[in-house]
Amino acid sequence: MTKKSFFKYLVISLSLTSLAILSGCGKQVKNSDAALKASVDTILKSGNWSKAQSYAKMALKADINNVDAQIMYSICQDKLGNTDDAIRTLRNIVQGNPGSFLAQLSLGRMLYNSKNYEEAYEYLGNAYNLNNDNMDALVLYAQCAGKLQTKNTLDLYLKLAQTPQYSNKGEVYNNIGIYYLNSRDYSSAVKYLLKAYRIDNTNPIFIANLGIIKDSYLKDPKQAKFFYRKFISLTISNSAFDSQRDYFSSRLKELKN
Repeated sequence: MTKKSFFKYLVISLSLTSLAILSGCGKQVKNSDAALKASVDTILKSGNWSKAQSYAKMALKADINNVDAQIMYSICQDKLGNTDDAIRTLRNIVQGNPGSFLAQLSLGRMLYNSKNYEEAYEYLGNAYNLNNDNMDALVLYAQCAGKLQTKNTLDLYLKLAQTPQYSNKGEVYNNIGIYYLNSRDYSSAVKYLLKAYRIDNTNPIFIANLGIIKDSYLKDPKQAKFFYRKFISLTISNSAFDSQRDYFSSRLKELKN
C-alpha cells in the first residue's frame, strides 16, 4: 500500500427526494399520469423497484410520449441491473429534452456510478445549472468534480458545507481536505481533515487520512503514531481494513527506530 492509496473522496449519501418531481407531472393522459404517480409513490413508500417499473410501463402504455414516465422507467431499469439500457434511454431523452432536470441528473448519476466521470460531469453540470438548489444535483456534481479535480470542486464542496443538511457531515470536510491535499496545500488539507475528525472521531477513514498526512506530508511522527494506533484499535475486528492495519503497523515500527 502506498502512502496515497488510502486517501479518497467519501461518497455522500443521496436522498430520493428528486423523484417527487415526477409525481403527478403528466399533463396529457390522465391514466398515464396516475400510473406514473403510483410508480413514484411505490418507491417513496416501499422501495419496490420491480413494482415501480410495472407502473412506469403502464404509464408508457397509456402515453408513449410521456417523458416523465420514460425517465422513471429508465431509473427502474438501472435499479434492477439494466444500467446500459437505462443509459441509452436517457441519452435519447436528454437529446430531445435538454431542459429536463431529472433526465440530466439521472443520466449523470448512472454515468458517475459507472465511473465514466468525464461524461457524468457534463450531465451533472447541466442538471445543476437547471436547478442549483436541488441537493442531489449539488452532491453528485461536487463528488464528480472532486474525482476530476476540476476548478469548481472547492466551490461546490464549500456550498455543500453551508447547507443545513451537510454542514455537520464529516464526509464533506474530509473531501475538502482531500481536494487541498491533491492541490498540495497541506496546511489547508489538515485543517479540513481535522474538522471532519472533530465531527466524528471514530471514523476510520478520517483517522487514517490524518495519520498519513501527518506522517508523509507534514513530517509529524508523534501525531502520525497517535492516529495510526487509534486506527488499528478501532478496526481490529474489521477484516475490510486488514491491509491498512498491516501498513500502519509496519509504519509504527519504522517510526520507533
